[in-house]
Amino acid sequence: MHRMVLYKTISANSTRDAHFKDTSPAQTAKDVWESLKSEYQKDSRASRFELKKRLYNPVHDVDQPISVYIQDIIAASEALTALGHPPSPLDIVDSILMNLDSSFGIVRTLLTSQPNEPTLAAVKKMLTDQEDTRVALSGGGSW
Repeated sequence: MHRMVLYKTISANSTRDAHFKDTSPAQTAKDVWESLKSEYQKDSRASRFELKKRLYNPVHDVDQPISVYIQDIIAASEALTALGHPPSPLDIVDSILMNLDSSFGIVRTLLTSQPNEPTLAAVKKMLTDQEDTRVALSGGGSW
């Protein structure tokens, strides 16, 4: 029993030390962050493909709150931006609207037929209001 605890402690300390061996007390938090970012945030074709897939081909699961769907698209766009490949705000809004479940067809039509491009905030508000109305009409609870 004691050997197992000792092994876990050594293993945990070795893992911790492996991640922080390049840091020194003289480094600022910003220096440490930049070091970690350069080590773990790599711009590769595979990561860009995966992020672009999440951005441009998300799946709207109507069993989840609409905020989960929207946040996944936003997270993908933020990750692409961090890699130096920022999508335009219009691409983010277009992706949200294009990939909505067909049950959100009316609100999608309302948003896409406006004379001006809708903002991300306006899209979020309208979609969450639509979801709240659907939940209220179905007699279901909130998320």
